Amino acid sequence: MKSIIAAALLLALSLPAAAVDYGEIVLSLAGPDTQGRAVDTDLAAAADYLESQLSGLGDVVHQKVQVDGVTSSNLILLRQPAQEGAGWIVVGAHYDHLGIGVPGEPNEGKVHFGADDNASGCAVLVGAASMLLSGPPTDRGLAIVFFTGEERGLLGSREFVASGPVAADEIQAMINIDTVGRLDVGEFSIFGVGTARVFSPALDGLNSVFDLPLQKIDPSSGASDDMAFVEAGIPAMHLFTGARPEYHRPGDTADLLDIDGLELLAEFTVELADYLASGETAIDFVAPVAGSALADPERATEQRRRVSLGSIPDFNFTGEGVRISGVLPGSPAAEAGLQEGDLIVAFAGVGVADLTDYSEAMKRCAPGDVVQVDFLREGKAMQVEVTLAERR
Repeated sequence: MKSIIAAALLLALSLPAAAVDYGEIVLSLAGPDTQGRAVDTDLAAAADYLESQLSGLGDVVHQKVQVDGVTSSNLILLRQPAQEGAGWIVVGAHYDHLGIGVPGEPNEGKVHFGADDNASGCAVLVGAASMLLSGPPTDRGLAIVFFTGEERGLLGSREFVASGPVAADEIQAMINIDTVGRLDVGEFSIFGVGTARVFSPALDGLNSVFDLPLQKIDPSSGASDDMAFVEAGIPAMHLFTGARPEYHRPGDTADLLDIDGLELLAEFTVELADYLASGETAIDFVAPVAGSALADPERATEQRRRVSLGSIPDFNFTGEGVRISGVLPGSPAAEAGLQEGDLIVAFAGVGVADLTDYSEAMKRCAPGDVVQVDFLREGKAMQVEVTLAERR
């Protein structure tokens, strides 16, 4: 398989691609004159801008989605299958973010620009769309989707799976591009590799050409739009270059991004999507792996989490518990003394085996609640009490 993929890559990479200015896209979505892409700030303006970037690639379908009582839209470009009955490949990225802070937060009133999360993914998706949709037809159809409402509970992706222009039972696989702006740091993870048998060997073959610092992770991260597909029994991957201390803070700005890396990841996405879109590529959903994913759909509820601890999970950690990769300054976690490397094993009296347990325990809490966090630090059992903040 590796030699076949490599040969296809060499051919595909020689094809001309439409010019895409990745830096300009990031600045237009998350530059100093933007307001964080929430429904009460400039999310509609971001949608208009993205639609303008897709001009000439096909008719953009607007799928209406209610986000916090406001009508927003998934933006969808479709290219029909060349082979009847071959199904579809979805390639998506969310374009919404957090707007400005909320009362009581340390960053109240400050714009959360969301350059890495997820203007980076939008730029990569625009670039990938320009190459995929101007290239030769593929056996399977291609659905390019800019999702709304991800930050409010995967609203756009769940709406797409439930009632989008492509029936869920016709979707063969999904590629999710979320928080991919820091390739220069040397980390490139792909979650959900275990949700289809073909994913791992396909990625190995692709990376024999790209030579990226790839880490393949079988479970889904449980933290982005790919989960809406996994929950529906659809194999899905999440491309990710790591959560940084700026994550979900005003400091997530465009100047920190690796623009050259965005272009490289767009090319990687094109080749991955093109390979999966071949009718000769068998893609089967692997339920046991998906069922044991970090965000297990059998245990996850629809209830939205309302609180924040302010810790950044180490999404690459697959042991028991939730390991902290960073702590946001001024957050409940910081005030309680939690540190990078601490391993959370219980939250508010509920045992934490993985990110699903962690998220579900948080869903039972309200802003202002004082809860106990049990954790291990260098193997030593410790406890702290934290006052939870409102999640934004």
